[in-house]
Amino acid sequence: MVHKVFEEFYFATEEQIKDIKELNDFYDKRKEYSHFDGKIFCPECKKARLKYVPKSHHKRSYLASIDLHEHMDDCSYKYEQVSQKKIRLYLNEFNDFEIEDKLESMLNKLNKESSRTTLKAGILFNNNEDNPFLISKNSSNEQVKIKKSIPQRNLKFELKEEDVDCIFLFYGDVYLSVEKEEKERNGEKYWIHYLMITTKENRKKYKIYRGSKKDNAIENQLYQIVLFGFFEKRVLQYQVKKIELIKKENSPHPNQSALIFREKILV
Repeated sequence: MVHKVFEEFYFATEEQIKDIKELNDFYDKRKEYSHFDGKIFCPECKKARLKYVPKSHHKRSYLASIDLHEHMDDCSYKYEQVSQKKIRLYLNEFNDFEIEDKLESMLNKLNKESSRTTLKAGILFNNNEDNPFLISKNSSNEQVKIKKSIPQRNLKFELKEEDVDCIFLFYGDVYLSVEKEEKERNGEKYWIHYLMITTKENRKKYKIYRGSKKDNAIENQLYQIVLFGFFEKRVLQYQVKKIELIKKENSPHPNQSALIFREKILV
């Protein structure tokens, strides 16, 4: 069973979402983590306790749920991730408008959580609300709803070799700009565009092929972005890493509806 990777945690003492890097740095310096022990929770539902396992000679450090049942029912960290085969089938069920609606729901949820990180554990969640990061399907006898979580990656973290060619919902707080490149076909010149992304934290850089679409992005404006995409192994060596948008079924072209962004509202 593959559950979501915890790259972040909710630190109850400061009522903030923090990166696992902060825990790693603390442990590397002091060889203990009592300052955090018993005070770290799921970054989504803020209710389920997490345990920290420091890195060893054979494994890197990680965070894990102490008890999956402590997660609230609509927390995506409670459930197994959907397989790559099924996420592709799932996304192929949507037309362009439906994909945009799905991304809008995800962006709304991310905005709600990031702007209210000071709330105490569990208050953010309402079990009657649908979580857009979950896929629900009836079991074979249609008596039970089976839930799976959509794979997610925050753009501020490093891309990992084990995730090559896997579809993710990429998201983050970012700065955007547009670059264009002149091309020629049959003696006629034309422009293609790239959306250039720099994350607010850690200054990670990415580029997204947008074809003839020129995004209306203001430089130095902070945005929230969500997109369905994947990356190839060769991009890992570059400082600016190209992420490919998902493709429509039986089409070689990226689905330009699989990306949306919105001005980040600071509160």
